[in-house]
Amino acid sequence: MAIVLCLMITILSCLTFFMATDGFYGTNAPSLWAALHPVTLAQSDDVYLCNFMNGEGSDDALFPALLVLLAPLVPLRLFLRNSSPSWYEFGGFLVLSLPFLLAMFSGLATCADIALTIYVGGNLALALCLGGWFGTLVLYLQKTR
Repeated sequence: MAIVLCLMITILSCLTFFMATDGFYGTNAPSLWAALHPVTLAQSDDVYLCNFMNGEGSDDALFPALLVLLAPLVPLRLFLRNSSPSWYEFGGFLVLSLPFLLAMFSGLATCADIALTIYVGGNLALALCLGGWFGTLVLYLQKTR
């Protein structure tokens, strides 16, 4: 049931992030430290919302919503609740997570900065989304037979 709980937290908070928040923050500063501690007034606009980037916007906020693909694992895990997860189920979890992981960490996300979004935006939805995903990963690794 802990896996189901973590999956539900992941899915619901990712949908909340996509639909009810301002999305990701981005920066043109060389590092997170430089973005959060500008030296001059000219650098004070180093942190910006990705969806207002040069008036063109950015669709990076869509990528966490890709974790909704994990939804079929919830009824499967509920149906198989009396047995520990198999390696096939864990593999399915990784395969269904792959679009999100590739989008966020392969350069498809052109503006999104996860750490900056959580810190500056105080974005609890994104933190819960990533925390739920990581919790599910740990539980699958721990309980897989």
